[in-house]
Amino acid sequence: MSQSLQVAGYDKRTERLSVCLPVPATLFETARSLASVGADDDGGGSYPLEPQAAVSLGLKMKQGLNPDLYDWFLEPRGD
Repeated sequence: MSQSLQVAGYDKRTERLSVCLPVPATLFETARSLASVGADDDGGGSYPLEPQAAVSLGLKMKQGLNPDLYDWFLEPRGD
């Protein structure tokens, strides 16, 4: 996959993008699975992460993805 991915956190109070973290290439398939991106989907959209999925992905990335403060999405990264 040549596309880069990021997890984006939107502040629950303001709904503004507050956090963008690159997803390591080694976790692309895991991230796509946690965000329920279909195998036939090109991954070019914004995919919500359920709170537990965000926590799980954050642990794998060694980042704290707090679902109490942010709504998390898997998105293509505009490099």
